[in-house]
Amino acid sequence: MTTEASWQQLEDFFYERLVRETVLPSVTIVAWGEAGQPAAHRAIWRYATEMGERSRFDLLAGVTKFTREEMRLAGYPDSMSQIDTCTSGQ
Repeated sequence: MTTEASWQQLEDFFYERLVRETVLPSVTIVAWGEAGQPAAHRAIWRYATEMGERSRFDLLAGVTKFTREEMRLAGYPDSMSQIDTCTSGQ
């Protein structure tokens, strides 16, 4: 397997987690993407693009911010403001 193929496989895995899982696994993927992990970053952009194309962002109303517990589990300090996944990185 080539390096690019292995990165693609990891991106596909992350993408499937974003689509099918709850916020808790997603917060970890977002943290990895923000830390510069390429496959996580590409999976997040792929997911966001697909959601935008499907006009499903309305379904995310009220569930785009990580709870304090989710942020603690992802390793963020309590002093950090809540992360809104729809505006993070803008």
